[in-house]
Amino acid sequence: MKYQHQRVDLRSFLLREVPKSQLDASLRRRVEEALRGEESLRAVTAEVLRSLIASGTLREGGRLREGPDRIPLYVLPGSPRAYDLRSLLGEDAEPAAPAVSTPVDRPVATDLPSVAPPNGGARASLEAIRRTLQRDWVSYGPEASLEVIMEELAERLASARVHLRLLQSELPQRLESGPRWTVFEEGDPQAAEWLRRIRHGGTSVVDAGGGEVWAPVLLAEEVVGALQAPRSVPRDLLLCATETLTALLGAFHRSRRRVYMDPLTGLNNRGFFEQQISVELERSARSNQELALLFVDIDHFKAVNDEYGHDAGDLVLQIVAQHLVAGLRRIDSVSRWGGEEFAMLLPATGREQGVFIANRLRSAVESQRIQLSDGQDLRVTISMGVSVAPHHAAGGEKELLRHADQALYEAKRRGRNRVCLAPTPAD
Repeated sequence: MKYQHQRVDLRSFLLREVPKSQLDASLRRRVEEALRGEESLRAVTAEVLRSLIASGTLREGGRLREGPDRIPLYVLPGSPRAYDLRSLLGEDAEPAAPAVSTPVDRPVATDLPSVAPPNGGARASLEAIRRTLQRDWVSYGPEASLEVIMEELAERLASARVHLRLLQSELPQRLESGPRWTVFEEGDPQAAEWLRRIRHGGTSVVDAGGGEVWAPVLLAEEVVGALQAPRSVPRDLLLCATETLTALLGAFHRSRRRVYMDPLTGLNNRGFFEQQISVELERSARSNQELALLFVDIDHFKAVNDEYGHDAGDLVLQIVAQHLVAGLRRIDSVSRWGGEEFAMLLPATGREQGVFIANRLRSAVESQRIQLSDGQDLRVTISMGVSVAPHHAAGGEKELLRHADQALYEAKRRGRNRVCLAPTPAD
């Protein structure tokens, strides 16, 4: 992580950066007096900082390496800066303003706190990293966290040859490869062999040859990658390292679910879909493969709510969601678009196959008998619109969405409980 050191004016800091609502009335009054020149600006600023730290508003958000030392940096909610407060909170009297470290390439909150214990114990260090990441994984971000944790692993395992291999299709979010880790796409020939051997070995460390070993990294009890290290690394430390990485991915997965999961159906929500469609379109163009988008709408859903109640409507949404998920591959995704509408992304799927899959899902929902809490039986149907990139996506994702929406409208216009494929200019 690279930083630029700047000097922050104390008056500007108190006026614009400090959240006044987090200060008590007495301290707010002293701030106003300091800004008018009636009190020492420096003394009041130091007191404000201590108050914010005590309340947890100003918290340690990273460490800056200076030679052998790691200097704590503090962050405020919503601020892109990290503050070096040694001159105000420490014993030295100068300089008279806090030094601010603003990252060159990403928000400062992505830097991780230093957690190395004084005795340098590797296991304690790795376990402390794990606890830190479990508390707050989202604000750090995946690549930044991996950058710091892999650097820490190399240092604690006393080897520069530590490298992490991850399979993209098994991860909760798209990651880019970094200096100490490589992310492989599904079907990558380089990944096939190590993944096969790691999965065959279960939770055991596998001999990779050439004086190196692979240790499995898990997510939800599934192997998603491997940590490559020299055979000389003690086995217990290697397993501690993979436990740390497993916990790190698990914490991020849980955080992602909180942010991107629809609580009623358990599906991805619209925020996830809007992020994922751009990723899938880019992948589709790069691999020269088609991408099918399916828009789904439950027919006469308002009538279900009006006649049977909202509890019945919620049950219908859950049952339909289950059928949509059950009919998909692991590389497909289904999201709740909103209300009774769903959106599905099917990579490597053309027009004929997309329509076939849509009709299979439609038939599965139509044949499902839903039993309500009062013993009544209910059947529902769905209508679906299909568009396919690149044929319907010359103008990007908005055009792909527009074509699927128009196809769904046409399916409903024709009587519902049917699938319509969006026409293309060549049709």
